[in-house]
Amino acid sequence: MSEPVPPPMAGPAGPEGWACAVCGAQRRAVIDLLIQWQHALTISEAERQTFGESRGLCPFHMWLLRQIGDPLSLSKALAPVVNAWVIQLREMRDAPDHGAASIRSALPEQDACRACRTQRDAGAAALARLLAELPPRDMGGERRSGAALCLRHLAAALRSAPTRAAARTLLTEQEARLEEVAGQLSRYIEKREALRRDQIGEDEHEAWRRALEAVAGARIVGNGAGG
Repeated sequence: MSEPVPPPMAGPAGPEGWACAVCGAQRRAVIDLLIQWQHALTISEAERQTFGESRGLCPFHMWLLRQIGDPLSLSKALAPVVNAWVIQLREMRDAPDHGAASIRSALPEQDACRACRTQRDAGAAALARLLAELPPRDMGGERRSGAALCLRHLAAALRSAPTRAAARTLLTEQEARLEEVAGQLSRYIEKREALRRDQIGEDEHEAWRRALEAVAGARIVGNGAGG
């Protein structure tokens, strides 16, 4: 079987590490889990049985597993899930609400999805590391080259910031990053519209990716799973 290839991130991090540090930690943790699990589901009947009993993963991570797996491994993984649903639907025929509540409760959303829990734990650990590295005092506007954060994870970091000075440092860092991206976007637009493509620098050419990562986070990190 060919080696599975993880799906790409939303865009290259660039020489200054523009990808959100927390999104990156979550991505690595989830991809590692899914690669290991895809292999285990292919060779282990016990793992397939457990996967079926849990009804698989949430929709977001099931489709991510599809990007990593191949048709045979996915068939082996999904067969016990589908069979479990066949049995459950058969048992719900005479339920008062025709089983709607039973279906909703069995669907593996977030807390019941192992990949969501892994993503959430990885995000919490990355945020804790980032907060531990913040200076204990106000830097008085001095620039510090800290980790990049998307807006969602910036909000999470601010909620957990140990001091007002730490929160101010976070805001100062990310404001400077966004201001730089805004300038790159403006220069890119100006040069494209003036038909001066040959003058567009690499940072300007990739500015839209950095802006998208800042606003929306990494493309393969599900927003419902972990702040």
